[in-house]
Amino acid sequence: TWNRRNAIARGVGAEGSGGLTSFGREVVAEMERLGMIVDVSHLSDEALDDVLPVARRPVVASHSNARALCDHRRNLLDSQAERIAATGGLVAATFAGVFVDKDPAQVTLSRVVEHIERLLEAAGPDHVGIGSDFDGFTEKYGVALRGSQEMPKITAALLERGHAEETVGRIMGRNWLRVIEAVAG
Repeated sequence: TWNRRNAIARGVGAEGSGGLTSFGREVVAEMERLGMIVDVSHLSDEALDDVLPVARRPVVASHSNARALCDHRRNLLDSQAERIAATGGLVAATFAGVFVDKDPAQVTLSRVVEHIERLLEAAGPDHVGIGSDFDGFTEKYGVALRGSQEMPKITAALLERGHAEETVGRIMGRNWLRVIEAVAG
């Protein structure tokens, strides 16, 4: 859907109500049959609520943060992250400034790590990853990391905050590999 409404579902930016359509339910089933990962990051809350009970494989939110820390429509409630985890899926934290903090000056590596930690609390260590979205933001919204060359800073920050190496390894890629294997084989 991206942020709009289409024949499948209502995206998070579309006005009105409605979630997953009947055709959308067929699309989710066909995606799963084909080994495609169902990504809910751009869905409205209603559409997300409609996808989770019909999904038979792990679902992901490929680039969403914790709404409790930054009240943005694209970020997830703790209960949504928990329900995504219940599918065996994952929530991948993003660095896009508007999803990290409303104040561009507060869009920092530390704030991104706070989102990761909140997602860990809600979804658990097997269900959190990274979904950078480096191409999805601009300087005016704040920049936490400038590019993939700075990804080791996340690893270091998580370790400095006392997270176990095993947990950090899951966050930094192994959880994604598990989901890809579970869905795509």
